[in-house]
Amino acid sequence: MGKSLKDKRSFTHCFESKLKSKFNVAISEIDDLNSVRFANFLVVSVSNSYNTLEKRLNNITEYINKTYLEVEIVELNRFNLI
Repeated sequence: MGKSLKDKRSFTHCFESKLKSKFNVAISEIDDLNSVRFANFLVVSVSNSYNTLEKRLNNITEYINKTYLEVEIVELNRFNLI
């Protein structure tokens, strides 16, 4: 990411903006706000179709893995409110 909190915040802001615009999701950094090395995000998406949500989340994961080589997805949790 970078060597300072300023570098990290610049990266995370750009990262959030790109995911929001590309996938029409809500995203927020939720933990490790003062860590230079780590960032935890919550991504939220709503649909009336489970398959649509599953496909969208898979596309997001694939996009991150291909586009942001410096990012590692350590844990991925999905919650269904049905």
